[in-house]
Amino acid sequence: MLKGGCWLLPDGGAPVSLSTGDAVLLPHGTGHVLADSPADAAAVKRAVPFDSWREQTQRPGPQAACGEVEVWCGKYRLDRSRVHSLMAELPKASRWVGRPRCRVAGRDRPMTVPDIHRNRPCQLLSSRTIGNMSRWEPNARGRLEQAALELYSERGFDQTTVEEIAKRAGLTERTFFRHFADKREVLFAGAGSLQEFFVSTLASTPDSAAPIDAIAATLEAVSALFRERREHARQRQAVIAANAELQERELIKLASLASALADALRRRGVTEPTASLAAEAGIAVFKIAFERWINEANQRDLSHLIRESLDELKAVTAGT
Repeated sequence: MLKGGCWLLPDGGAPVSLSTGDAVLLPHGTGHVLADSPADAAAVKRAVPFDSWREQTQRPGPQAACGEVEVWCGKYRLDRSRVHSLMAELPKASRWVGRPRCRVAGRDRPMTVPDIHRNRPCQLLSSRTIGNMSRWEPNARGRLEQAALELYSERGFDQTTVEEIAKRAGLTERTFFRHFADKREVLFAGAGSLQEFFVSTLASTPDSAAPIDAIAATLEAVSALFRERREHARQRQAVIAANAELQERELIKLASLASALADALRRRGVTEPTASLAAEAGIAVFKIAFERWINEANQRDLSHLIRESLDELKAVTAGT
């Protein structure tokens, strides 16, 4: 930041205040907006791709009322000769307070505007420099999910606000809405990815497998996703069970899974009503096994409970 000040609003990260002499590092391709305030929604809406912005700047337009701001943008090359432990934890926006420095004639000194205009596009950052950067608080999405689940369990879903979730996570409401459309989505945000995994796993089963056997193999593969998430799943299910609206949303999710599996079976050449029956039966087995898994105290694997529930279903349909 060569002159003035502004706010950097990076995608998936907290706003960063910048003033004269500050520098900020962003991984290549990270979406971001420069704005007059940390809650400048208008600036976000006005944001355009760089090429479009560059064309627009060739035409005269209204001047900002907040004073002149001069920013230098360029690429930075990290020193790979010494690896610092923080390298793996660099945030999407690392603020480097103070005037940038450059090496001239073998000596370090503060970078000036003439240095920049002499086309120095890269600056070597040592591990010491990176180590002195402000510490990043990682995994904003995970922190929001955990905070929401804790608050839903303590106070109830309806009694919890987005502001409270963000505060518990140590983040802002703006950051919350970058990750979730509303507070319900915290509980259902993974539904799309889960459905994709169901469908892709089913598609990878042998073509010779019977429909119900292909479904069984899919359920077992999916069970591995939940292996280390029993307590999280138990808390989530308790929140859903206490709220009628969330229960309805969960049923819609399961119905969507069944429909997607039926479509996948039909693409494998399975005709109706076999495709729908196998898909619906598979989701019913998964639902029952999942509920047993989070409620039983004997800590049996979800995959074991799925196999057991499938065997019981086969016994029922066989009349034994």
